[in-house]
Amino acid sequence: FYARFANKAELFRAVVGQLIQGISPADVGSLFEGRSCEEILTILAAAILRASLAPQALALQRLILSEAARFPELGLVMEEQGSRRDAIARIAALLERETAAGRLAAANPSLAAELFMQMVVALPRRRAMGIGVPMTEAELKQWSHAAVQMFLHGCAVHPH
Repeated sequence: FYARFANKAELFRAVVGQLIQGISPADVGSLFEGRSCEEILTILAAAILRASLAPQALALQRLILSEAARFPELGLVMEEQGSRRDAIARIAALLERETAAGRLAAANPSLAAELFMQMVVALPRRRAMGIGVPMTEAELKQWSHAAVQMFLHGCAVHPH
């Protein structure tokens, strides 16, 4: 092992990279062409939930939470290699475009993208990790729809 990896952090980085590659959604960029912001966010919410609730993603989340105090670099490795950052950048770009077109009012698109991500993932992941009853497929669909609607309402352009 240590002939290939200098330390545990490098080994973990390699393992996390493989896990993330296996659970990251396929490129959904082509699905965005010709669609409304609501349709795009709905597609993204479903993809984010699928990736976040995959058994490997939940196991990785548990590992990071249990080992974060002893190995604080684990959280940094996850942040560096995760597809979360890419998803937030993609959502922020969408929100910038919609704000520039006057269809949304997102003063800080990066912050809004982060908030959207939390709206979509927080409760379903918590429940999937054993804090409550895991959501059914129907509940997940209803949850993501409600998150998209609430988010868009919060970013709506309001006439003065």
